[in-house]
Amino acid sequence: LGTTYDGEGGIYDWVRDGLGDKWGARISYYYWVNYPLWIASLATMFPDILGMVFGVEFNLIAKMGIDLAFVWIVYLMGRSKAADSEWVLNGGAIIKVAVAVIVGALGIWYAMENGFANDMSAATFLPELTNTNALGYLSIIIFNFMGFEVICTMTDDMADPARDIPKAIIVGGLSIAVIYLFAGFGIGAAVPADSIDPDYGMIYAVQTMVGDSMIFKVICIAFLITLFANMAAWSFGVNSVARYAAEHGNMPKVFASMISDDDMPNGANLVNAIVASLVLCLQLVPIDAISNGVFWMLFGTSVVFLLLTYIPMFPAFLNLRKNDPNRERIFTFPFKGAMMKVMLAIPCIELILAIVATLVPFSVDEIGDKVPMIVIFIVLVLIGEIVRVVSAKGRETEYKGLTPELAAQRLAEEAAEAEENKSVEDLPKVDLSRVHATDGVVVEGFDNTPIKFAKCCSPLPGDPIVGFITRGFGVSIHKQTCANAVASMKDPSNAPRWVKAYWADSVKDSYKAGLEIIALNRNELLQDVLSALADIRVPIYAMNARQVENNCAVVSLTIGINNTEHLNRVVARLSKVRDVLKVTRS
Repeated sequence: LGTTYDGEGGIYDWVRDGLGDKWGARISYYYWVNYPLWIASLATMFPDILGMVFGVEFNLIAKMGIDLAFVWIVYLMGRSKAADSEWVLNGGAIIKVAVAVIVGALGIWYAMENGFANDMSAATFLPELTNTNALGYLSIIIFNFMGFEVICTMTDDMADPARDIPKAIIVGGLSIAVIYLFAGFGIGAAVPADSIDPDYGMIYAVQTMVGDSMIFKVICIAFLITLFANMAAWSFGVNSVARYAAEHGNMPKVFASMISDDDMPNGANLVNAIVASLVLCLQLVPIDAISNGVFWMLFGTSVVFLLLTYIPMFPAFLNLRKNDPNRERIFTFPFKGAMMKVMLAIPCIELILAIVATLVPFSVDEIGDKVPMIVIFIVLVLIGEIVRVVSAKGRETEYKGLTPELAAQRLAEEAAEAEENKSVEDLPKVDLSRVHATDGVVVEGFDNTPIKFAKCCSPLPGDPIVGFITRGFGVSIHKQTCANAVASMKDPSNAPRWVKAYWADSVKDSYKAGLEIIALNRNELLQDVLSALADIRVPIYAMNARQVENNCAVVSLTIGINNTEHLNRVVARLSKVRDVLKVTRS
């Protein structure tokens, strides 16, 4: 799916194309709601671990304060580009691997000095299928391996996806398994199995091995840092999918609001922090199973919603194979007909059983811990259905999924776009001895030549562009997809006058762009449009409004825009103005 359908929404796009808006809305909600629950669960670990490091026992109010501090620091990190930066992703991963390896090594050293705390034969590492209490951890194990599908959305950055994707998945999967097993082996070597704490097993194990030494404190602090890195790294992906779904009317509009200048989805980020803060208040409930078991209750529920997200992906895959058979695919599915359905049913059943094992109590002892999880799960699923129905009121039509006709239309449009791009690639090579930027544009082979932007397409930074050598006024810059440019390139008499052009690194601060707004005609419509533009500090150079049939109004604007990303944010903001039906670039 990832190598065949390259879009911003990942699994949301696949399910929406395969099953339509209803299921697209559901999985975008499930994917989102797991995140604030996850934040809240990890926040509850901070006070206890900090208490171990500094030898302090915090009361409930202090614990809540530390929990909320963690949540809102994650919120602030999610507002910045750091949430999507390589140093956060790679730095957090390196620290996590280092902690796991050190814990494993310490465990082996401790066992060599004091003897093994458990039977460490190979048989003890196999699943104990008769232990129903252990089945609840199955979903956590699967959870640790979730996210591999993201690799499949990075095909544009790979020289050979058919080779690189399996390599990345296999090497990554084996690395994760080895690291987890090594750390687990170290803990099991030092701490008796019946004494391993389910919440702080690794932390207590290290404390057993090295006491309250500096090594223990450093490992604790490093572990807490990895939690920040985890949350920051996930925030950008989760928030971007929620924002993307909101733009389709499949999540509340607030998730697509408050987009920052560097394109961070701060509306979704703020909702996450508020929901996580409210969830943490469950610690105030005077029921022991809830207040004292809050970590596993929240973390387990978070895992269930993440696993639930993946189940519709398999029927969506089946529908996309059926309705879009002519699309080129890097990988071929090795099964057909009934066997294909069986192979797709197996992972569905596995995920469903993992969810059941996490939520359903299999013994009397589990009732107190799992009933609160079941209640939270049911309540959140019902809220999700309400969110889906209310969000759908913000869109004009419901998308039913990709049909054979729509799939054929998409393929035709993609082929036409590829042909246009090929026309540009086939432009004659020019002398690159002198290359200079004028008005933010580099034209190959020309130095300080006059530049003008074609009014037929009004290109902006971010648009692929091409230059046309005019008679009397330098070079005219067009979008590569401009209908006039494409037609002229095919004309033998004009083809030699087209040259390659690029946006320079130092582009101008603002370019003029045209927008056309279609809205229901009403009092104060123009005032609301101007207010929306003022809120995001967009300069207006010209405006014209007229009434058309069906009690609609057309508002034509010329505004100042920095680049195509800026334009997309402006369009998204104007689309949220009451009674606006459509906003297009003119």
